Amino acid sequence: MPSLKELLGTAVQQHQAGNLPLAEQLYREVLQHDPGQADALHLLGVVYLHLKQFSKAIDFITRAISQNDGIGAFFSNRGAACKGLGKFEDAITNYQRAIELEPRNAAFTYNLAITLALTGEKQQAIKAYRKALELKPGYPDVLINLGNLLLETDEIEEAIQICQRLVQLSPDLHTAQFNLANALAKSDAPESAEAAYERALQLAPHHLDTMKNYAVFLSAQEKYEAAISVLRKAAVLEPRNWEVLNNLGIVYTEQEAFESAISCFDEALKYAPENCDIRFHLGKALEASKQTHEAMIVFRDVLKKQPHHPGAAFHLGSLVAMLGDYGQAYDIFQRLYQSDPTNTASLFGMGSVRLKQGKVGSAVGYFETLAGLEPDHLPSRLHLIDLYSRQMRNHEVEKHVEEALVTHPENAVLWNYKGHIQNQKKQFKKALKSFLQAVELDDTYLHSYSNLATVYQSMGMFAEAKQALEKAYELAPLPEYRLALASLLPPIPASLDEIQEVRDTFVQNIEEMHDDKVQIDASIKLTPGTFYLAYQGYNDRPIIERMAELYRVKNDLSWNPEAPTVERNGKIRIGFISSLFYNHTIGSLMKGIIRNFDREKYHVITISPTKYMDAVATEIRSDSDEYVFLGIELRQASQVLQSLELDVLFYADIGMDPFIFSLATTRHAPVQCVTWGHPITTGLKTIDYFISSKLIEPEDAQEHYSEQLVQLDSLPSYYYRPALPEKIKNRAAFGLSDDEHVYACPQTLFKIHPEFDQILAGILERDSQARIVMIRDQTSKWKDLLVTRFKKSFPELVDRILFLRGMSTPDFLNLIYISDVLLDPLHFGGGNTSYQSMAIGTPVVTLPAKYMRGRGMLAIYNKMGLQDCVVNSIDEYIELACRIGSDETFRDQLRLKILSKSHLVFEDINTIRELETFFVSALEHCNTRQPVNQPLLSLSSSDNSKEPSMDASINQPGNADHIKILNSAMQNYTCPACGYHIAVQFYDGGLLPLTTLAWPQSSEEAQAMERLPHDFMRCVDCGHISNAAFDYAKVPYSDKPNLMFNKGAIWSEHLQKVCDLIAVRLPENPTVVEIGCGEGHLLRSLAKKIPSGKFIGFDPNAEIETEDGLIEARTMLFEPGLHLSELQPDLIISRHVFEHLMNPLGFAQEVAFAANVAECATSLFIEVPCIDGVLAAGRTVDFFYEHNSHFTTQSLERLLKRCATSVDLIETSYNDEVIYGIASFQPQSHQVELARQAIAFQEKARLSATQLAVQFDELAESGTRTAIWGGTGKAAAFINQHKLDKQRFPTVVDSDMNKVGTFVPGTGQEILFRDGLVEQPVDVILIATQWRAADIVLEIQRNQIPFETILIEYQGKLIDYFQDQHPYRSSESPSEKQVPRPQFLSQKNRQRESNELDLN
Repeated sequence: MPSLKELLGTAVQQHQAGNLPLAEQLYREVLQHDPGQADALHLLGVVYLHLKQFSKAIDFITRAISQNDGIGAFFSNRGAACKGLGKFEDAITNYQRAIELEPRNAAFTYNLAITLALTGEKQQAIKAYRKALELKPGYPDVLINLGNLLLETDEIEEAIQICQRLVQLSPDLHTAQFNLANALAKSDAPESAEAAYERALQLAPHHLDTMKNYAVFLSAQEKYEAAISVLRKAAVLEPRNWEVLNNLGIVYTEQEAFESAISCFDEALKYAPENCDIRFHLGKALEASKQTHEAMIVFRDVLKKQPHHPGAAFHLGSLVAMLGDYGQAYDIFQRLYQSDPTNTASLFGMGSVRLKQGKVGSAVGYFETLAGLEPDHLPSRLHLIDLYSRQMRNHEVEKHVEEALVTHPENAVLWNYKGHIQNQKKQFKKALKSFLQAVELDDTYLHSYSNLATVYQSMGMFAEAKQALEKAYELAPLPEYRLALASLLPPIPASLDEIQEVRDTFVQNIEEMHDDKVQIDASIKLTPGTFYLAYQGYNDRPIIERMAELYRVKNDLSWNPEAPTVERNGKIRIGFISSLFYNHTIGSLMKGIIRNFDREKYHVITISPTKYMDAVATEIRSDSDEYVFLGIELRQASQVLQSLELDVLFYADIGMDPFIFSLATTRHAPVQCVTWGHPITTGLKTIDYFISSKLIEPEDAQEHYSEQLVQLDSLPSYYYRPALPEKIKNRAAFGLSDDEHVYACPQTLFKIHPEFDQILAGILERDSQARIVMIRDQTSKWKDLLVTRFKKSFPELVDRILFLRGMSTPDFLNLIYISDVLLDPLHFGGGNTSYQSMAIGTPVVTLPAKYMRGRGMLAIYNKMGLQDCVVNSIDEYIELACRIGSDETFRDQLRLKILSKSHLVFEDINTIRELETFFVSALEHCNTRQPVNQPLLSLSSSDNSKEPSMDASINQPGNADHIKILNSAMQNYTCPACGYHIAVQFYDGGLLPLTTLAWPQSSEEAQAMERLPHDFMRCVDCGHISNAAFDYAKVPYSDKPNLMFNKGAIWSEHLQKVCDLIAVRLPENPTVVEIGCGEGHLLRSLAKKIPSGKFIGFDPNAEIETEDGLIEARTMLFEPGLHLSELQPDLIISRHVFEHLMNPLGFAQEVAFAANVAECATSLFIEVPCIDGVLAAGRTVDFFYEHNSHFTTQSLERLLKRCATSVDLIETSYNDEVIYGIASFQPQSHQVELARQAIAFQEKARLSATQLAVQFDELAESGTRTAIWGGTGKAAAFINQHKLDKQRFPTVVDSDMNKVGTFVPGTGQEILFRDGLVEQPVDVILIATQWRAADIVLEIQRNQIPFETILIEYQGKLIDYFQDQHPYRSSESPSEKQVPRPQFLSQKNRQRESNELDLN
């Protein structure tokens, strides 16, 4: 007999040989002889570990440790068993103990690393693997696992290094090459990765995972043919492998080989029919191949199996949205979001749908939330940037652009936006750099080229601007780009010849566009301007009019003056519009007019597409009755103008800004006029009048305008006198000498006409001490062009012209003060500068031009009655300028004259009074479009008459208005106050937190609050407003009761009024119930007034003060069905509860019905906030989440009328901020009777189902052959209701060939054609649709279908059609006794009979 040592040795040999059962037996024999033998206990535990009997393994190894706790292997193996049971913490503890015992054992550290990785402690696992490598540098398993883990944690470089070490140690090990290939695939070394995959396949040609990963890599490199080749080889090796087929389908989809892709997915589904990923990719392939309906079916199938599949939900929602069903699309995305609030796809979907619906606030909220969760999500960033850009929220635009560029520096759209921001800040060089970066990244991105053209032109780079526009036109040959090219004019012309050349080219291009019948809808597309045309010194009317004929103008009034919706209160609504209402010449000229218009007669609205915050802009806004910000989206801006319903629209300028010009092509007011902000004609038939002055216009002035010219006695401005700075700087501060004669021409450089060069040269030649001062542009591009021209005109004198940087207004006034004389440019004179120089007293020499824009200084001198500085020729100009510059005495005399008269041009109220009088007269004549005959004004006649409107829309709302209303209607939204089903978008408040019930306890908690959608709709029938996106579950009423807190005197007076109102209507011993009574204040007041009454307050969330039993408190919800029957109240009170309900009408009707059932005559008092005044005031703060419903007087009355017998009172209180109503409820017997009938039907249906189930069971168990006639519609409903399954009732027939071959919904029987019952007759035919039984019986008889019995259901039982009484027999059919049982022919005889009939 072997010794124990020999027996143990044999056991170990068998164990090592893999003979585990014999090893187990031998170890147990050892333990029989020596139960405490530690090695046998341990190794038996290891046997069980190999057998995956982990609990037994732990038991025996633990017993071994109890015998000897100093062996590391015991703890390591017990750790492995714990790991097998999923007890990872116990496993880690054991491995750590093993390492303590044997710290140099690399295997123990390796096992610890594996377990740490399983628990998610990846960094700790990596640390352990590195330790194992220190102990055993060439440990292959460690290198493999460490490489994979580093790859998981995106530590790519180190992963590659580890994998390369493994390859060096084991170059022929497939796993080494495979892992290296996977690591390289994640790096920027695609060629190395490809080589590694090829090497791995050489080592293991049939390794499926290598082939799959290699194909994925090749596909990512867009090497689709190579990927397909690899996957086809894999499919040959394992033709039933769904992963290979799925991947092959994905690659085919990328290749747009959709038929092959769909075939692969279908094949994959044969082997994995429940796999949702395959179905999802199948859906994507169908979607990409434009098989939208089929794709939607597949995505819905995925969602049935996996309701929260993010990809399927997103794609289904996107397709539904594409088909225009935005409501359903939003619901799909919302369900996806509710299943996973971190799902960015759902947020993007909801935001995109809200954007499509025009709910911009909500869209912004969703995109902002998404950007917060996933900062590098580019589509959401781009949406936000676009939306904020349209709203001119430049700070937010800049923030998102900068943040997005951090992660997406390669995106051309972002660089384009960055350039746009820089251009707005007048950082032209930076903007140019950004736009160039955009086109470098994407040379097909259209907007960058048009923006480049704008910057180039503003910088004087005419050739470059033209090149950029040509590229834009090449990419998108749109008429607006063609027109932009045609109207591209140099800001600084090189010569008079160049001016004539570009004008001729302009005219030629315009005529060519007319020949090509080009038309531009300027109401929806920004039109290129002709800004620089006005500075060339010609009559621009012919060119401008011809250009304007290319536009499709809308000269019919955009709103209906016969049915205005805006309250006027007897005032004329006048809108002043410009994009330059800030510290700009136009802002300075207009701010006084806006401030001083007579508010007794006029309601003044200031309108601008842009937001500015400087002092002038702030003044203009504060001096307006309304300030309207249009944004930069043309359609929206036009709609806003339409909604203002203006009587007069006064354009401060048309031509300075393409946006304003585009708006002017639509008539938004009966009277539309423009003034001298851009002092040339518009050419538009939509502009009725050009407001000018007799002081400025030449005799033939009307010839220069397409508009009716209105010549005021005053200048069309109200200019506030500027003041010099308190501290005057000397000339040295501006780089000037006291010895010089300073001739200042501080105008924008594009005003410097080539003809003006000879004046500058003449002054410099005549006065050797002359120094001419100009203000250079920001980039010096214009200055450089001008200097180049000067060097050709007077090269020796150019150095005596000093170009100063732009400066602040105080410094600019200072410069005018220290100058000896100001030079008014030819053809287009000064604006602001002219007024400023008169305020300071500095003489301005002027040579009046032929056209108004060159006669501004003359007009000011005319107003002042001074002609001393007005000349008639260039020679006179030079002579007078030099005399003033060099003769100090003469100059001082002129200064004194100017200062003595200058008050006449400032703050001239006559201008405003003239305008006010004119607009009254113009409105009186606007319907006939006749010239205004106003004696106070000088009005010239015009041959250029306006086209009269041929459209009846002058008396009716226009088609555009109809479409706008219909597009806003939400067909599936039910009004919670009246039940009407049509509502329109009212107010989109975006995503905002709870405001009355949240009560955050810290700033962090407050800022982290969930943002909820505020999507308010208005019922078009009763006017009620409610939040369509309200979710009652989001409002924590139970945690934080909504107690009203108002201790004001007026509120207390209101409460007393309500108490008195209720008290006088109560009977002698009343029972009164208050729903949502809060602390019970009102009930206690009533109880004190009527001590004999019973007063019960219901509120589950409040501490009701009973005042020693004065009232009864019930801290529960009021349940109408229960409590009306119990209490029989005379009055039910509900104050400030109904606005919180999702369905206030439903609750009121529940109260009414419960009163009917309880035969309780009662009344209901409802008080809610009233929004009649809110609507009139335009307040938005009233629309917050907790108030779901917002009642108007009309909607509360409609609610009560829908459920009460009579409405006794509707009245407002508390300064019309609340409304209350009282309604009476008398029992309505018809409602109760209908309810009783419904209950009876339900009970009878339940009994019938039970009886029929027994009969169907008997029929099925009897073995009787049965066929059901009818398999769709009501017949299918019958089959499903009564559970007539396929196993018991397999035969279903129909006479409709279209249904044959389909299957009964729900139960799955194939529907056969009725003639099948001739060849394979049945005993019983069950007609599922008894109401058609007579027709079906006749059909059975005509077609000689054999049967024993025909059954139908009647009164909850199966009955014999022929034998039993029922109402379904045809009135024209003979009685049962007269109907012979048919004699049936065989199919052969029937066919023969048919042939014989055919022969006849």
